[in-house]
Parts: sequence; structure tokens; C-alpha cells
Amino acid sequence: MLWGNYNGLSSRFSTLLEGVVGKVSAGTQVNYCSGAIEEEIGWALNDAEVIIACMGVTPEMEGEEAGDMGVPDAEGGGDRVSIGLPTQQQALLEKLVATGKPVILVLTGGSPIEFNWAKEHCAAILMVWYPGEAGGEAMADAIFGDYNPAGRLPLTFIKSLADIPTFTDYRMKGRTYRFMKKEALYQFGYGLSYTTSKYSKLKVDGLTLTVEVKNSGKRDGDEVVQVYVTDSPARVPTPIKQLLAFKRVRIKAGATKTVSLTIKRKQLTAYSAKGAPIFASGDYAISVGGGQPDDESSGAIAGTLVL
Repeated sequence: MLWGNYNGLSSRFSTLLEGVVGKVSAGTQVNYCSGAIEEEIGWALNDAEVIIACMGVTPEMEGEEAGDMGVPDAEGGGDRVSIGLPTQQQALLEKLVATGKPVILVLTGGSPIEFNWAKEHCAAILMVWYPGEAGGEAMADAIFGDYNPAGRLPLTFIKSLADIPTFTDYRMKGRTYRFMKKEALYQFGYGLSYTTSKYSKLKVDGLTLTVEVKNSGKRDGDEVVQVYVTDSPARVPTPIKQLLAFKRVRIKAGATKTVSLTIKRKQLTAYSAKGAPIFASGDYAISVGGGQPDDESSGAIAGTLVL
């Protein structure tokens, strides 16, 4: 599935299957079967060394027109009836993993999907969203290592709908990374690449921060430097944490780059119960790294912003 609800037309497009076929070397055998045809699965898996399972949701399942198209799992009339993988896909994924062969799970969709089981059992998971007309090529470049990805999640993937308030509760408490206390499946700002980064020498000068970021891996790559405020001197309720700034930088393997980020004063504004803006002077706890401060893979380091 390459396109979402709103898209133009293209004279050329690359499906996920075409992306893989176009990437492998001459003589490599690529077996394909539709998960809907049970009899074909065994044949496709016979000689396979790696399984790429393309699953997820489609605009028919989660789009505005879904309820009128008779698509399974679209009975919500445009709202998904389940936040997890469709039942048939989950059953197929478990069969694929049971073969003992490494399974790379490729997910399409435009909203969070709960895949707790897949996180524990799949060799890798790649969320491609609705990747567009060249989506197959982009996916294959990332899987085969010709492109070093550095994307970060723009939202939170939760473990269960029970982890967030009900739809009729309009309060922000428990919603989004800013107010959610329960552990997420994958956090806002999370993402991996084929290299690693180390942070050091954080300096704070007013509203300007500088930090040294070293590419500690063996490949050139991008790092998305993220700044969060984690504690405020304000005497009114404030977010548990909040993204203040970010910057994507390219760093060669083994090299170190000094990254500068600037925070705007208005980003630290709090609000009273009546909606009046409040700016509190004092110490603001901040975190700078490749993700949220409690994400062990982010390499985040702590500092203090004094205003």
C-alpha cells in the first residue's frame, strides 16, 4: 500500500515487492505469495533464508470512506475497530515466526499500530507509513543497507487502548508523550539507524545550547538531536516533558560535530487554570539526545537552563 487518502497521480510507482526484486543481486530467488492464499505460503517459504512480511492497515481500514467499502476490520465507518494488526495478519505473522527464519516486518498505515507480540519476536520492524510512488525502492534501500535511515516517530505507539483515557475524557492527562506516564510501546521521537551516537560537553548559554555529537558507529549517518524540558519551576501543572528543539545533522563515521540549538522563551510558558500565560524564572531541567530522556538508546545527557 503506497498511497493514503489524499494523493495525486503518478505515471510510475514501485510496489514493496518490486522494490525488493529490483534490489537483490542476479541469481537471487525471490518467492512471493499473498497471505490470503494459505496453500501458497509453504511453497514460498521452502528455500527462504529471510522473510519480509508486509502487513499493516490501509486507507480502506482507517480512512473516511472505509465504512462504505465492505473491507474487513473497517466496520467502524472510518474508525479502526482494533488498534492492533488485523486478526488474519497476526495469525499469519505468528506462523511465519514459527518457521524459525528471521522475519522482517514492514508495516504500512497512517496511525499507530499495537504490535507488542511482533516487537518481541520479529528480527526487525520497519514502519513505512504510506510511502508514496517510490515506496518500494525506499523500503528496499533501508532493508538492504544502501540507505542509513534516521527517521523519528512523530507520535506515540501505545501498548494498549487501556493505557490512554477514554474518548469522552477531553483532559490532556495521560495523553501524548507530554502527559503520558504509562510505558509506551515506542515513544514519540524514537528511531534507529545503522550507526550510533554519543553525546558530550553540553553547554547552556541563556536560550542557546551546544552539544558535541560523535558518530560512534562504522557508517556515515544522520542523527536527530532532540531537546526536552523535563522539569519547570512553574507552580502550575506543566507537561511531564516537552520537546523544545530538534535538528537533524549528518556526521561521518568516527567524526564529532558541535550542534547548536536555540530555544524560544515562549516555549517555556505555562498556563493557569483560567488560561492565563505564566513565565516562571528559575531552573529548568533539560535533556539533550537522540530521543526522550528515559530512552536508553537515545544517549541523552542532562543539563540545566537558568532563566
